[in-house]
Amino acid sequence: MEKNRIPIFEKGKILDKDMLDELKNLNLDYVNTLYFSKSDGVIYGIDSEVKENKIIINPGLIKYNGELFKILTKKEIEIPLEDGEYKYFLQKIDKTLNDKFLELHFELKLFRDEEKEANGFEIFRILRREGANLKEPIKIIGIEKEYNTLNLINLKISTLSGSNLSSKLLKLYAQNMLKNKKLDTYERVICMYILNSNHEREFILKYLNIPSEANNLEIYKALEERYLNLEDNDKGEKNMEKNTRKMLVD
Repeated sequence: MEKNRIPIFEKGKILDKDMLDELKNLNLDYVNTLYFSKSDGVIYGIDSEVKENKIIINPGLIKYNGELFKILTKKEIEIPLEDGEYKYFLQKIDKTLNDKFLELHFELKLFRDEEKEANGFEIFRILRREGANLKEPIKIIGIEKEYNTLNLINLKISTLSGSNLSSKLLKLYAQNMLKNKKLDTYERVICMYILNSNHEREFILKYLNIPSEANNLEIYKALEERYLNLEDNDKGEKNMEKNTRKMLVD
């Protein structure tokens, strides 16, 4: 079980070392005020990656149901070998109050398939099939269907204009698009911006021209479709060039 402690400051009470240590880690009262107008989602950190056939979750801060949860230490998650879909959630347990602290208790837990208690803030999921190592996606297409591949589609990122898709997936999309030498100037500028900046949900929705209520999966599908359209156009042009050359030879 994870625990966050928020010091309680009252007139006449003495500050002790424990309270000051918690302030040093992160003043959640201050941060909560700072990010009050932001949506639920990852505020910073929580960068998931695959290393030595494990999923690594790095420290960071999550806003979920209006409350802040700080993960102070790196987590290493081993995925069972049995076939199935596994999901990793942050789940709130309770709050307790004592003389010095408001304590927020939560846990980070891996669930298989559709277990009844599988709910909370989703950090990642993975479709497991025995016989292959875990990996990170190298293309923006088909991530949700690919076995043993880290899936961050449902990981929400906190922004002022609503929860957004993981920056890791957005950057993967931009990298894939920029590999196409026939990418037009407009798309190239947008992709470079995605690679080098933090992105508001509103910007991504306008770029993709999709409804404001789109969820993470719908945003991902729009990116996937845009990439596939570019690939299809490129293949079509190559086939046309090939047929033209053949006609000239004939």
